[in-house]
Amino acid sequence: MKRAAAVAGLFYPGNPEELKSYLASVVKIEESGNPVTAAVVPHAGYIYSGEVAAACYNNINQADCYVILAPNHTGLGSPFSIMREGSYITPLGEVKIDKKIASSILKNSTVLEDDPIAQIKEHAIEVQLPFLQFISEKTGHRFKIVPIVLATQQFDHLEEIGVAIASSIGKNSVCIIASSDMNHYESQQITEIKDNLAIDQMIKFDPLGLLETVHKNDITMCGVGPAVSAMIAAKHLGASKAKLIAHSTSAKMSNDYQKVVGYAGIVFY
Repeated sequence: MKRAAAVAGLFYPGNPEELKSYLASVVKIEESGNPVTAAVVPHAGYIYSGEVAAACYNNINQADCYVILAPNHTGLGSPFSIMREGSYITPLGEVKIDKKIASSILKNSTVLEDDPIAQIKEHAIEVQLPFLQFISEKTGHRFKIVPIVLATQQFDHLEEIGVAIASSIGKNSVCIIASSDMNHYESQQITEIKDNLAIDQMIKFDPLGLLETVHKNDITMCGVGPAVSAMIAAKHLGASKAKLIAHSTSAKMSNDYQKVVGYAGIVFY
């Protein structure tokens, strides 16, 4: 299946030249000092979270494949969705799915299902792709993706998926992206407190601690499940450190400090 762009012109510019112009203003083509195994990257409209997302991609080494885990905002399809083959389309072109790695992850997991329906309207993977496409065009480094959409916060399921990802990568050049915004629609003050609680657990590289902290403190971090699975996979792949790259909120652009959304960029290496 060729998954058509669902949020071009809404979350990010639908015109290719306008999109490239924006990306050129925020993306720096350079290699980070440490090879990044996984990252947490926001997925809101570029006007709000694009600078944080770009800061994260500016610190991620280019890979041949990106396993992108996202939450299910739409409620469509399987709660454990992976697309085994096909592609995603954005205004910058087509991104193919790495069938070999996707098939291996599917084989190694007892809960994931090959289900494109959960991904047709989900924005959290799509908004990541233009950043990667822009970098690829500038460097000539081609890449594929494995898109996974999760509608669960059950630790045992998230752990199994993380282990399945790690065991399927082998010697391939792969980076894992957890697509997530942070706390939603509370005041700037409360959001900063709640975001920092979750960020602290990620910096401690504690996936279970992150999940428990989010639940205990009613933190509406939409992609906590993907972040937990990504952290577990990164640990199994030998990563041992985490670094906060950037943190901001929607108030920077909206000037609304009563109902804000938090955005954090974190890398694991």
